[in-house]
Amino acid sequence: IPENIIRFDVVNMMLLPEYEGVSFDSDNDGIINPNEEVILDISIYNLSNFNAQNIIANISTIEDGIEIVNNELIFENIDANDSNQNSIVVNILDDAFGIIPFNVDVNATYQENGQNIDYNDTFTFDIDVSLNQAGFPYSTINEIHSSPIICDLDLNGEKEIIFGDHFGFVHAIN
Repeated sequence: IPENIIRFDVVNMMLLPEYEGVSFDSDNDGIINPNEEVILDISIYNLSNFNAQNIIANISTIEDGIEIVNNELIFENIDANDSNQNSIVVNILDDAFGIIPFNVDVNATYQENGQNIDYNDTFTFDIDVSLNQAGFPYSTINEIHSSPIICDLDLNGEKEIIFGDHFGFVHAIN
């Protein structure tokens, strides 16, 4: 009876891309902001018992405000149960904000039983584009009742933000 037939496809090759994070952003705070250039690190893990050859990953997004400078990553060959890392340069324009999805199309070849077999798969990852900066937002237990002062309090060339809270405590943020 055809309704009871179950079909299984055996996949002997498994390449798993993973977004590793940001290795550079323009203001060096580790947070992706609008109007920044960032370097995103992507690894591919070969989770199979075959060596993967000629691995190419094409990175894309349909979101406005994102320019991928080098969308094709060449990983060359990755041995069985090994990995390799590469990076893309992305310009985040001023109208980009929120969760930005990316697609990773992976193409490779491998040999099985003396035959070259093509491998293709698509994966996704997201980045978060935020207006936050390192150390902000800053949380206090109490309400802020004063206007902040911005000055170089300790004369180290970096300005601090100084403000008072509801209980009279003075806070200085570097």
